[in-house]
Order: sequence, then C-alpha cells, then structure tokens
Amino acid sequence: MAKPKRKRRRGSQGRPGGRPPRGRPVASGSEPEAELERAIEEMQRRAAEAQSPETRPGRVAALMVEDFEGLPSPVGFAQLLAEQDPERARAVAAEVARLAPASLTAVSFAAEVARVVDDDPERATELLEQAIDAERDPDGAVELARHLIAAGLALEALELVELALLDEPGDTGAQGIWAAALESIHARATAGQRLDRYERQLLERFASREALYRLRDRMVAFVDARPELSQRVASAMREWLEELADAELIDLDELAKGGGELIFERYEGLMRLAIERAWLLDSEADDGELWLDGTDEDEESTAPLALLAANPDTPPDVAYAARRWEETCTYGLWQVADPTAAPGVWLTDIVSGARRYTAVPPEQLEQAAKWGVFLCALVAIDGTWRTTGSVLHMRPAEGDLAAESVHFTRIEIERSVSGKRARRSRSRSRGRPREPEPHGVLVERREPYDPLHAALISVLIADLMPAIASELWRRRDAGPTLTNTDGDRLKLITALVDVKDRAAAVERLAAHPDFRTEDDGMLTWWGARAEPGGARDHACTAAGNVR
Repeated sequence: MAKPKRKRRRGSQGRPGGRPPRGRPVASGSEPEAELERAIEEMQRRAAEAQSPETRPGRVAALMVEDFEGLPSPVGFAQLLAEQDPERARAVAAEVARLAPASLTAVSFAAEVARVVDDDPERATELLEQAIDAERDPDGAVELARHLIAAGLALEALELVELALLDEPGDTGAQGIWAAALESIHARATAGQRLDRYERQLLERFASREALYRLRDRMVAFVDARPELSQRVASAMREWLEELADAELIDLDELAKGGGELIFERYEGLMRLAIERAWLLDSEADDGELWLDGTDEDEESTAPLALLAANPDTPPDVAYAARRWEETCTYGLWQVADPTAAPGVWLTDIVSGARRYTAVPPEQLEQAAKWGVFLCALVAIDGTWRTTGSVLHMRPAEGDLAAESVHFTRIEIERSVSGKRARRSRSRSRGRPREPEPHGVLVERREPYDPLHAALISVLIADLMPAIASELWRRRDAGPTLTNTDGDRLKLITALVDVKDRAAAVERLAAHPDFRTEDDGMLTWWGARAEPGGARDHACTAAGNVR
C-alpha cells in the first residue's frame, strides 16, 4: 500500500460525545457548575432515548443529527442498533441521510452500517474516504479516526491525527488513535507480514532518537563554549550532589579529593537528569547581563535551550528540537502498565494522571517491570513522546512513596500560599508510620488533573527529583525491614542449645504447635513474647531454627 494522499486538516482535542443540546447551553455566571451538570444529565437522557429499542428510527435519527452536527457518529452505535434489529439500523441510516444529506454524521454512520450490518467493507471504505475529504469540525478528527481504525484503515487514521499531535501532543484521544494504528502495523510486522515502505518508515521514525542525539550533542558543545552556562549547569549538579550528601550517600570532601569516580558511576543517571534540568532553567540575573553572542535581545527566556534555539548558527532542525523540548518537557512518576514495547508503551503519571504513549529505547526498558515506575522527563519533538537521556527505575511501592512526597509538598505549598495553618499530621498510626496511598493502583480510577495543574505537578516533580532519588537509594541501602502481618518488627535469634538426647528433644519440639518440620528435617520455631513498652506492651516476634 502506498502512502495515502489525503488533504491534511488541522486537528484538536477530541470530544467524547456530541455537543450539549441547543436548548440548554452551558451558562457562565451565577451557577456554571449546576448548569454544566444539568447539560450533562440532558445529554445522558437523550443518549438513553436514542439507544432504547422503543424509540422510533425517525426519532433516533433526529437525535443524532441534533447532537452530532458536523461530527462523526459515535463508533459502535450502528453495532448497538444492529444487535437490536439489523433492519432498525438500516432504517436509522436512511433517516439520517434524509435529514442531513452528505453530512459527516450521515456518511460515517452509513459506513459503519455497511461494515457491521451489510458486511460490505468496500462500501464502508468508499464512504469513509468521502468522510475524510468532507469539510468538518476539527473536533471530529479523533472520532473519525476511530471509524478508520475499526475499518482497518490504520494509515489513514494516523494521517488524520498526525497534525493534531504536532500541535497538541498531550491530546489523549489523538494519542489513542496514534497508538492503535502503530500497534496494528507493528503486530503485522511481528507476524511476518510484509509492510510497504511508508509503514516501515513510520515504525522507524517512531523509534528513532536521532533528533534527541543531535540536540544533546549541540547543547553540550553550546554550554561548554560559554562559561556562564557551564557554571549554571555545574551549580545544578552541585545542588543535587548536596542532596545525596544530606542523605549520607556520598562524602563531598572525598568527592573534592578526586574520589568521585565510583560516585558518578552509581549516580550517572541522576547527574544526567540534573544537566537536562539545568538546560530548562532561566538565569537568576534580571538585569540583562547574560547576553550571549547571536541571541535576540527580545528573547524572553534565558534558558540554555532557548538560547540555543535563538542562536543563528544553530541548524534549523536542532533549533526546532530545542524549542519543542522546552515547550513539551514533562516530568513525572510514570507508571509502566506493560514494559513490552509494541512499538511504544503507555506511561501514566501516578500523581497527575497524565497519560502518554511513549517511545522508550530498549536499554531503558531492560530493567522495567510491569506496574513499575519511571522517574524521568518526557519530550515530544515531532508529536511522538520520548524519554530523555536517563530513567530512574522504581518498584511500585517506591513509586507510591515518591508520589506521597509530591502530594505532601504540594499541600504544604498551597497552605503556605493561602496562609492557612498546617493541620495536625495523621501520618502515624499507633506509633508506626502510615503506609502511603496506593497511587499506582488508584491512578486509573481518578480523574486526571487539568493541564494547568498537571504542568505545576511536572515542575514540582522536577524540583523534588534529587530528594526523591536520595530517599530511594537511602532506603535501598538500608535493606528491608522484617515485620509480621501486624507490622511488628521481627527479631531473628540464633540459639545453640545443648541437650542430652537430641532425638528425644527434636521429637518433643516437633509436637509443639509453635514448631513446624521443613522438608530438610529442620524445625522452624515461631514464638512471641511481650516486652514492656510504656503505655502498652509491644509484641516482639522471634524466629529461629533447630537442627
């Protein structure tokens, strides 16, 4: 199949359903939230009416034309009607065509009827080609792409959302289409089917990190050639190293004496993140003293990435990549639902709920586990989200602890800004630290943050990265804490007991309920004793073995 030659149109955020009914607009002013709720309730009532088998085909068609004017019909609606009665689906299609001839709603619905009711894929494809070429509301691009995916037209769907992703790479609906189409092509390639050149180029372009590598090389040379920027990057790295020193993970004096080779080997990933973070930071100077050769004096940002993009000696593709990195860079605690790339993986920030279909290189996926968490930044240069130069891998429980830290810091900042007194912490229960909320488990059930709050969370996570990483390594170095099911610490005891008759002693112990016999003949003892603990007694569980 050759590359489809369709006229491209600008896309934007997809909408999940039709417009609010005209008779009840969403008002602004006195009760906007109540008006919105009433509008949603009315939409739900009309949807239920359209889906009811008791509603006449003419009324169903009228509801569709009113609620989806200029938009495609919802995917799956023809299938729903066909399950009630195939003739009912055909009758509704005929009525929609009569009420709104040649409209996008009529054409897309007729295409689905041809595909799922009449089993005529050729007719469905012909109608969808008409829908692609028709003038339409930009908000309908994602829903029309869903029709194309259902009909097996993956390339056409990709092209339809490609420009939308260039403009709005965070558009979740467009990302879903992009992912479904790429995964369809990837599955065919994995199954051994022959791909055409355009399909191969799509997969290669998705996996390529060449733009990131070119930008990184130029950025390093650009910073090294300018002492002001070099000092800024060095200062950022020093601040992050001080976080490691505060956690007693490194010795700064030893580092100053030249003993830092092993330190940088262990913390290389964190230092890469520190350097990348410094690329995004404006100069603290506010008097315009940081002017570099070739920069525009009207440039608002003095971040190294912005300065590189504005420099006339920077190649256009690198300048474009630098601007896109600065505009789209998003930090998060990204949960990996499935680390098997096909060809990308879905990543969800367990704090903000932001969701990204991401190209992750194989070397960064080697240590990834299902439901694990990446502490890293994502950037979208060509509409495709990619990880940057480093990823810190975290277990699900470690991700929950990090998310708890971010939430706590956010709340403290909000209280500080509002001037409210901090409420008494309930982080301890019965003398033990409270377990963190299961953020990774609950993220799919929570509503994602709006874009503004998600952007603030990204900045907050970026600022907290050295503290999160320090706590992560401190806990790992400390090792696990053994507890019983009640949360009491286990005390391991090794005891040597002299007995006159070993066989008789072992026989008597084996009969005791606190002992059990292992496969190798060893007796394992689990006992408990109470120790005075002030206001109450603390259970102290002991474990030991008898050979």
